[in-house]
Amino acid sequence: MDEMLIGVVPVMLARGKPLFTGRLTSSQLSLSNVERVGQVAYLTYHVLPAD
Repeated sequence: MDEMLIGVVPVMLARGKPLFTGRLTSSQLSLSNVERVGQVAYLTYHVLPAD
């Protein structure tokens, strides 16, 4: 995977399951774009190569 596009919707949930089962740390992600459409925020991250 080299890029992730995540849509964030303001919804309150009591419980849930993790979206990703793998482990990505913040040092592996670089925020490249933020776009707001209505109440949804779309975040685009580039996944950096592992050290």
